[in-house]
Amino acid sequence: MPAARAPASHPAASESAEPPAVPAPLSLDLIDDFNPPRPAPTETIDAPGARWDTALGGLSGLCYDRASSTLYAISDLPKRFEPRLYAFDVRLTESTLQVSPRAVHPLYESRPSGMIEDLDAESITGDGHGGFYVGTENGFDRPKQPAPRILRLQRDGLITAALPLPEAYVPATEPTPRGTRSNRAFEGLALSPSGRWLSAIVESTLEQDGEEATFEHGASVRLARWDLTTRGEPAEYFYPIEPMVRPASGTPSGGNNGVSELLSLDDRRLLVLERGYVPLAEGQGPSTIRIFETLLPEAPPLPGEPPPVLTKRLVLDFDTIVPKLEPGQQSLDNMEGMTLGPALPSGDPSLLVVTDDNFRAEQRTVFIAFRVRGLSGT
Repeated sequence: MPAARAPASHPAASESAEPPAVPAPLSLDLIDDFNPPRPAPTETIDAPGARWDTALGGLSGLCYDRASSTLYAISDLPKRFEPRLYAFDVRLTESTLQVSPRAVHPLYESRPSGMIEDLDAESITGDGHGGFYVGTENGFDRPKQPAPRILRLQRDGLITAALPLPEAYVPATEPTPRGTRSNRAFEGLALSPSGRWLSAIVESTLEQDGEEATFEHGASVRLARWDLTTRGEPAEYFYPIEPMVRPASGTPSGGNNGVSELLSLDDRRLLVLERGYVPLAEGQGPSTIRIFETLLPEAPPLPGEPPPVLTKRLVLDFDTIVPKLEPGQQSLDNMEGMTLGPALPSGDPSLLVVTDDNFRAEQRTVFIAFRVRGLSGT
């Protein structure tokens, strides 16, 4: 597929949402946040397990399976533990949320190839056949992971295959830089409810697509969409991400904004989770978490055409729910997982999100549940 450079302009949310691209807009109402207990300093956390008092963390993607009433999460942090798949029980009422670990499955191969070493799994979605697709990062500091992957995974953690990727996503330096940036690959992965469409989105711009987001401008990241009934090359789109948000106080010392998760609502509608963080010279900085809704065109772009730019609409800025979170936990962190959860007793659909604590003392794991309004056919 020929390289396609991102558009020069990067509209902010208020600009890209005009005119509205999504019919029957969704809204999200906070139900509850669940903050698991952290291991006490005396607890051993040397090995991952299916208990909150073990090294259970790094939750980077969510997938709820209705048939088994099971919440699955993929965990990363490749330099400390092997990649693994968690299974959770979820208890959700009209006003409360509880999440309990059930099982942990290390990822493995039937014939070891070394691929597991340093594998950084970041996203997960069902494959329509009882297993999963899993998206990974590439890292220039991880020689065995030079390129990102989209893997097929069984529920016991067995990796069975990898999806061929277009050349545009595979990192290379010659003749010109191209591909995913280090640690900026497939953070979002979503199978449509029909099982036909698999969509994957990268966290930040490909090397050939221009600059990453800054305080002054946003950026355009690629979204690839496979038609699983044909197994051909994916259609591609540019999704516009927001500029970084300048902190109200303190001295910024870097930062980023990018896509951390993707969710398919039907064959065309997607929810996109954007996550930004700006560290401060004075210490821990603020996080910006927002969910947007976007609509794919009815017809895919023709072969050889540049990827069209999607429009989007802001569904939720997490700053608005911070005062409603559990006392003592009223702050935002590194949101990385998002899935439609179990139906509420009222019949309304739910949305679950989770943070990746990176196994850092200054971060935490938190699950947040929302009531979804305006979504039919779930």
